[in-house]
Amino acid sequence: MQVCKHRYCTVCIKAGKNELASVRALMDMSLNALIADTFEVEIDEIENALELRNDLGMKQTEEVELKENISEYFDGLEVNMNHMVTIGDLHQMVVDHEFEDISSEYFN
Repeated sequence: MQVCKHRYCTVCIKAGKNELASVRALMDMSLNALIADTFEVEIDEIENALELRNDLGMKQTEEVELKENISEYFDGLEVNMNHMVTIGDLHQMVVDHEFEDISSEYFN
């Protein structure tokens, strides 16, 4: 992640190759923060390969809390947790949903 050197910029972060990639990276970080908060783990422990149920021990209460947090943070997005096995699955669904109308070529 880089901080820009614009003269009048108070908060400007470049977390990707371009503006859309930076927004996507920031959304990934936000989702990781929600996951870390829900499962009471450090954010740097969050990895895409971790399984929600087997590795993080997701029970019904955590599932409901995570769904509510995602819905609140991502403008009412409803997540079907039955199809979510790993954190990577969750990232793909949430972040891809937000960018579904934008061609992938804009992220390069």
